[in-house]
Amino acid sequence: MIKIYIFACNNNTMTECIEKKLFGVKKDYVRDISIGDYCLLYNFDIKMVFGLWKAKSKIGLYDRNAWNGQFHNQVKVERVSKSLIQLHFDKVKHYLQVNNIFVWKLYGNRAQDLLQMFAHDYYEAISKGLVLDNLEEDYRNRYPKKYRCADGHEVRSLSEQTIDNWLFSHKIVHSYEPIIHIPEKMIPDFEISGKDGQVYLEFWGMLDDPIYKMRMQKKLEIYAKYKLPLIELNITDLQNLDFVLSKKLRQKGIYIV
Repeated sequence: MIKIYIFACNNNTMTECIEKKLFGVKKDYVRDISIGDYCLLYNFDIKMVFGLWKAKSKIGLYDRNAWNGQFHNQVKVERVSKSLIQLHFDKVKHYLQVNNIFVWKLYGNRAQDLLQMFAHDYYEAISKGLVLDNLEEDYRNRYPKKYRCADGHEVRSLSEQTIDNWLFSHKIVHSYEPIIHIPEKMIPDFEISGKDGQVYLEFWGMLDDPIYKMRMQKKLEIYAKYKLPLIELNITDLQNLDFVLSKKLRQKGIYIV
């Protein structure tokens, strides 16, 4: 099971932590840390979280003089991310807070999701099973962009071309396959700009393909997780696109002029 331990520092102690490759705390929550567990460093002066390291030792007292002798629960660390990644606390606080209480040790899905924020490539190398990135890569390899739309977008199917051209002809501001900036880095088919924010549109076209259905299910789980506004279309909707899509857009507060 993946575990992540958060160590605190400030502007005065951060440099020593990084240069000595040594993290320390007064509290006992790190007593069960094992070699190979992940570590992040939270600088509370600037509200930035830095990563990513792995523990090279269990807890001990390795340097009595570190941080003026204040922190005796120490762990040796090594950086495993390609570079030192920093994220503002606001971007990760939904992982690090539960009922407004800071969580200093994370397990399971919460730890996995946070890990993606700091070392996506590394996470993919060690994670088990089929993840969304693998499914997206397979989909893009099998269905390259070869259909050009009236607005210049290049899409992967005639159905997507029909939808894109409809949006363009009705002057609906939209983009094709943008990356949503969430830990999963999900790519919707379309992103539509409304007065109340972004709305996402997915066309589900190959429901007889088991890999495609798995990809669809994983994307729907992510939409639900983050409560992202979603419009879904299928092949039968294209037969009456004016009525169906206009109605679905109105339900999301977007009206055809």
